[in-house]
Amino acid sequence: EETTEDPNGVQEPDNTTPASDITASDIFPLTESFVYTACGQRAKYGLVPHKTRNQQDRAEYGEIPWMAAIFQMPTNDEGSGNFRYCCNGALISVRAVVTTAHCVGICGGNVNKMLVRLGEWDLNSTIEAIPPKEVRVRKAHKHNDYVFHSLINNIAVLELASDVQYGPTIQPVCLPEKDYPSLTSRENLIFNGWGKTVIDSPSSNGHNFLKSVILRNNERSICKAEMKSYDTSHPLELHPSFVCGTKVHEEQPCRGDAGAPVVVEVPLSEDRYYIHGLVSWGYDCTRPDRPNTALTNVRGFRVWINQTLTKIAN
Repeated sequence: EETTEDPNGVQEPDNTTPASDITASDIFPLTESFVYTACGQRAKYGLVPHKTRNQQDRAEYGEIPWMAAIFQMPTNDEGSGNFRYCCNGALISVRAVVTTAHCVGICGGNVNKMLVRLGEWDLNSTIEAIPPKEVRVRKAHKHNDYVFHSLINNIAVLELASDVQYGPTIQPVCLPEKDYPSLTSRENLIFNGWGKTVIDSPSSNGHNFLKSVILRNNERSICKAEMKSYDTSHPLELHPSFVCGTKVHEEQPCRGDAGAPVVVEVPLSEDRYYIHGLVSWGYDCTRPDRPNTALTNVRGFRVWINQTLTKIAN
């Protein structure tokens, strides 16, 4: 089982149970006074700290405001039926979400049938304190040198059909800057996504609540050798367009986590984060002896991302 193999996604349940005991009245003061000030602001204890749940490997409500859940819309002529959750991304501007190029294929390849949901937390609930925002995708800008069979240069920017309004649960992540120092080996990373967990059933393709999992940066040369030792016949290799994250505890990226952002704290900041990688491919997440995941190296594509954002703005 690989992170890239996600043909069925997750059917969005028809469930009107509230996601938590956090209510609109808890959030109202935040929405009334909200002023966007900077990218990458993580609400470490959630938007309502006195209702923090402290559940291992689960994000708090509103903790990760750049998360994007990406869906395939119904393909029948009537447009009826459930949306299908297929992958993840991260908001990087009012009209752009960065994800992996293979995420577009997982969602069926038809951009006209792709939808991005921002401000989401629990996929199993239609009632949240601040309703999520759904936006159609206008265009998928895949990297020109993306190679499908090897996932080299596996990155895309989704151009949204309309600008989104920032708020407590919807804000962009920062992009890496040239002067940010290179990560040290074993530096902590934070990964978020709605893919399955190791305790979900084998047939599951995803998890209801947004996960928040600590990974560690792994030296690329070491990771490449380790990954090759797992399976010498494996068709994918750790090309220079990838970096590597390794699990710290039980959880790691899994089925349904394609395109999920992996972030690092902005140097000399507090609770501000930039995007380091995007979940691209890996091995069976239930195998404790296979802890590494290949991440698209976002820093290596910063110039291309800037050029793409300029196209979108114009």
